[in-house]
Amino acid sequence: MKARKVKGLVPAESLADNAERIVLVRLDELCSFMPQATDPNEVVALHDMRIAAKRLRYILEITAPVFGAYAEASVRLTKDLQDLLGEIHDCDVQIPEVTDFLNGLIESDAAALVAAAGDAPDLDPSAVRQAAPSERADAVGDGSLTTAGAIGE
Repeated sequence: MKARKVKGLVPAESLADNAERIVLVRLDELCSFMPQATDPNEVVALHDMRIAAKRLRYILEITAPVFGAYAEASVRLTKDLQDLLGEIHDCDVQIPEVTDFLNGLIESDAAALVAAAGDAPDLDPSAVRQAAPSERADAVGDGSLTTAGAIGE
């Protein structure tokens, strides 16, 4: 997402006047993602909103002396929003990876059941206990599998 241009900056004017213009544009940019960002399917909008929050936070941090305590409180709130949006983005990125991992477990368990059934026309329910669980399923059960290990990192 490309940052919006800030119009009306005048080098001869005070830092406070120019900073106010920049902050207003960055705040408007951040708010423009609503209500679209409330839709969980709008992954790109949420990510772009995080970038907009970062831009607002940076200008508030740089110009905090001009705005005083107001800017310091706004920086904290903007950082909290940015962190939350980052956590949501991390989850959005992990969903396909976790889904692929889960599908792999299902496929390997199904293959183990087919192997346990052998040539039998139907699977004896007790054979389910005899089927060898996948190594990945064992690791999930004992807690030794990390997210990075699950996705092959």
